[in-house]
Amino acid sequence: MREGGWADLWQALTATLLIFSATLSACVSNQADRPLQDEARAWNVVSTVLDLADTQCFTELEQLHARSVITDYTSLWGGEPRGLSNHQVAAAWAGFLPGFDATLHRLTNETMETTDGGIHVRADVEAMHWLEGEYWWLAGVYDVDLIQAPDGHWVITHWVFTLTDERGDRRLVDEAERRAGRTPHNCVIRRETLDKADRID
Repeated sequence: MREGGWADLWQALTATLLIFSATLSACVSNQADRPLQDEARAWNVVSTVLDLADTQCFTELEQLHARSVITDYTSLWGGEPRGLSNHQVAAAWAGFLPGFDATLHRLTNETMETTDGGIHVRADVEAMHWLEGEYWWLAGVYDVDLIQAPDGHWVITHWVFTLTDERGDRRLVDEAERRAGRTPHNCVIRRETLDKADRID
C-alpha cells in the first residue's frame, strides 16, 4: 500500500475510535446521571408531601403514596408501626392538621441513597403548629422509602419519624382534631376516625 494510503487508513481508524469513545462516554454518563435524576425526583416527592400537608391538599398528598404504606411514629405517639392504605395516610394528616391556625414543616440536611428496591431519603425535620396563640414544635428525623410505580412516578412506601426534641403544648393536637372535624377545606378528603397511633406529623 502506498504511504499516502496508510496515512488515510490511519486517519479513518483514528476518527472511528474517537467517535466510538465519545459514544461510549455519553452512554456511561447517561447511566451515571440516571440515579441522580431519580434521587432528585424522590426528594421532590417527600418535600411536596409536606407542602401539601401545610396547604391542606390531602387528596393530592394521597396520590404520592403507594397503595400500602408502613408508618412508624412510635417515638412520638407510642404504639406500634402501622400498615395503612394511601387513603388512610392522607386521612390521618387531614384528621388534625386543618384544625390548627397554621402549620409549617421544614426539611434540612437531606441525603438520598439508591437501593436495590428504590430510594431511601433521610432528612432532619422541624414541624411548627400554631393554635389560638399557643404553639407545638417538633424536631426529628424522617426516614422515607420510595419505589418507582409502573407509570414511572416515585411513591412513598415507608414513613418513619424519630423524635429528637419537642417544645410547646402537645395537648393542642386534641383541640386541633376537634376543630378539624367541623372545619371545611377545599382540598381536604373525607375525614376518618383513627386512633392516636395513626396520627402522622
